[in-house]
Amino acid sequence: MTDRMTDKEKILRHLQKYGSATGGELAYLFTHRFSARIKELREEGWIIETVPLDHFSPDGKKRKIANYVLKGGKVGVWKDRSGSGRDFKQQIVGKKPQWIREDGE
Repeated sequence: MTDRMTDKEKILRHLQKYGSATGGELAYLFTHRFSARIKELREEGWIIETVPLDHFSPDGKKRKIANYVLKGGKVGVWKDRSGSGRDFKQQIVGKKPQWIREDGE
């Protein structure tokens, strides 16, 4: 058994320590497949927001880059097993967790 961290775990630790990271930082530090790892973290319930940033290249051209911001801890998902098909997701609103239906109703 190994104690090595996966790229996903490394990215999560980085976001927890620094709060945010650009796609370029994640690609340089961890993996070029960082967007897949961000998607997996979101599917696990971590609240990660993608914020566009203006970036200026050395020749002065402006372009948008992605900045990934960890907004909150892992949220829970409650699966309704009654067969109604209504699932609920816990979201952090202010400092208070709230349960909302995933279909938005």
